[in-house]
This record gives sequence, C-alpha cells and structure tokens, in this order.
Amino acid sequence: MFRRIGKILLSGSPDRRCEDRVVTRNHEEQGVFAVIDGVSGLVGSMNGFPIGDVHGTGGEWAAVQIQDFLLNHLDLRVRDALSLVEKADRHLKVAMGKLGFLPTSMDDAWRLPGAAACIAHVDEGRNHFSMAQVGDCLGVVELESGERRLFGDPLLTLDSAVHQAIGKHGGIESEKVQSLLWKNRRKRNRELYAVLDGNLNKRLVATISVPLAEVRRFALLTDGLFFLNSDLPKVADAILDSGLDEWREYIVACEEADPTCSKHTRVKPGDDKAGIVFEREES
Repeated sequence: MFRRIGKILLSGSPDRRCEDRVVTRNHEEQGVFAVIDGVSGLVGSMNGFPIGDVHGTGGEWAAVQIQDFLLNHLDLRVRDALSLVEKADRHLKVAMGKLGFLPTSMDDAWRLPGAAACIAHVDEGRNHFSMAQVGDCLGVVELESGERRLFGDPLLTLDSAVHQAIGKHGGIESEKVQSLLWKNRRKRNRELYAVLDGNLNKRLVATISVPLAEVRRFALLTDGLFFLNSDLPKVADAILDSGLDEWREYIVACEEADPTCSKHTRVKPGDDKAGIVFEREES
C-alpha cells in the first residue's frame, strides 16, 4: 500500500474556515484518497448550511458531504476513481434534496453549491490505480519508470479571462467582472469543466488509469496550491522532489508579496489549500 509523506489543509484567510477537505482511507486491499474544494452556490444564505454543530457556506457544506461519504458511507469495492466520482455526486444530490435544493433544469443547476475534487483509487487485488479530476484540482502520478503524468487545468481559459477583466474594470466586485463570473458558472457540467453538484457530466471528468505496480508516488492538490500562470509540470516536480511543506511556504510567500495578483495570476489573492502526497511502501 502507500504511506503519506505530505499533507496540507490551510485556509486562504485567517478570518474564515477552510472550505477544502482531505480524504485518506484504506481498507484491506482498497484505498481512497482525495482533495475536495468547495464551491459556494447562490441558494440559501451565505453561511446557512448545517455542518455539525455550526453553519457554513454552501461550498464548505458540499465538501463536507463528499468527505463524509468517501470516509464513512462508501463500499470501497468499486471499479475505479470515476465510479467514486459518480457515487459521490449522487450522494450530494440526495443531501441537497433533503435541504430542498434541487434544480428544475440544467439552466439553474449552476446556482447550487458543489465541489471540485481529485480522487485516487487503489485496488491491490486487481493491480489497478486510477485517478479522476473534477474541476480545477490537480493530480500527478509518478511511475516507477520516472515518468510523471498529470492533469491540465480545465478552467484556465475561463479564470484567466476573469483575471484580465479584474485588472481592466477595477476589481472583482465590478459589474462586468461579476457578469463574467456568472457566465462562466453556467458552463459547468456543460462545457469545459465538471463540478460535483448532483448534475455531474462524466464526459468532462479527466481520468488516469495505470497498473498499480507501476506507481511510485502520487499527489493530489486543490487550486490554492498553484496559480493560473503556473507551469503545472514544474509544480508537480517541485512538490515530488522537494516536498509539500516547502511548496506551501513558497505559495504563501508569493501570495503575501503579491496581494494584487499582478505577478502570480489568480482571481483572488488568498485561496484555501489542500494537498496530500503518498509513496509506495517497500514490501
């Protein structure tokens, strides 16, 4: 099996809770690993979603629902990571229905809370490793050959356009920027990118599948651990070669030195961060 060699869970702002979540679960010959990035919707009050004994945003609530499902309610005997994603989406749809939040059509589904995620599934019995990307989380797999495989960022074009609009129109709260944000949200599960929101378009879920015996290490990251203008292969190299803690220090230093996001391109200066890195245990 695999052992964890790095973990980060950090809020992007000291005055609010982190909406990201991490999952690590091993059972017999099966394993599930995930990072989850909550996406707040436009239904309910901003901090009106029940999370245990407190209330939080729709994004945090959605991330907690998926985390709880993967940790406590899922039979790990599934085919692959894509199956996990589909089951998690159905679970979230049921949970939203209990709160009275169900879209009448795809035209208003984008208003619901949801989550991006990167999920890995390990099946030692079948010698199988798979990973699935939903939204803009990043996954990287290092093979025994030294090859590193990773996903791209499906939201790069959309988020880069938003960043340019922020600079042109005077901030994220400007009417034109907000209009662009809502326009981009309407694309989810329709074109370019998927979101776990009970209406998953699995054709937009990126996947990697390799024999388990070929996997040396893997990493899962939410988008708070890189920028829009980051060279993602170099991000993967830095994390796998130097460690997650060193990379976190670098990202936080970049955020603090560039609050206007003029050099390190991002829609907002401080973003929540979740990341895990695992390597194969020597038998």
